[in-house]
Amino acid sequence: MSKLFTIVLLISQLILTNNIYGQFKKREIKKFTSKLFTIVLLISQLILTNNIYGQFKKREIKKFTQKYNLVISTSEKEVGHLLSFKNFSKGVFVPANEKEKSTLMTTMLLGSLSHLYDFLEDNKKGEFIVHFPNSYTSSKFLVEYKFDSGSVFVMRKMIYGNLFLEPFSAEDPNNYGLLFGFAINSENDLQLLINTLKEYWITNNIKVITHKNDHLEF
Repeated sequence: MSKLFTIVLLISQLILTNNIYGQFKKREIKKFTSKLFTIVLLISQLILTNNIYGQFKKREIKKFTQKYNLVISTSEKEVGHLLSFKNFSKGVFVPANEKEKSTLMTTMLLGSLSHLYDFLEDNKKGEFIVHFPNSYTSSKFLVEYKFDSGSVFVMRKMIYGNLFLEPFSAEDPNNYGLLFGFAINSENDLQLLINTLKEYWITNNIKVITHKNDHLEF
């Protein structure tokens, strides 16, 4: 609500205080256009940068720690698998075709998640479920891999970059992070998954933060 009030205040200061009566002069129109651009930029900073871009929020991490016995976040470096944005939006994991790649209609799984995906698919342990796909207005997605002994929940989010200053920042894997939540009953299965990910993290020098760890060797 405070952000909405701020936006309203900015609009009132930047636009409504202008004299709207009489013949508009070129300098007035130019000034108005400049202020309108300022408003759009301020709105993007006040709303979009907080909802779409920025570090993982405390409440996001808290939700994971309340539900999962191991919570880890990573700063990514590789694109990983490129999926069809259209199909991913429908909850289906399908590799992007050449046309989708050329038009950037893709979804990056990123390196760590792609490595985990390949391992789980090779071992046919379960299935991936898309709970919340990314969209035209949000870089975040939420997926879960469910199998007999539990599940792995993964959130992708853009944690660096600014779409308005860097139009193609959304295509740079270095701007993204992943938040992993593990809820697995079998200690052996959990350790196996962690060891698989650790191998990738160490090899690719991935920054890893452990937010919660219930007695697992890590």
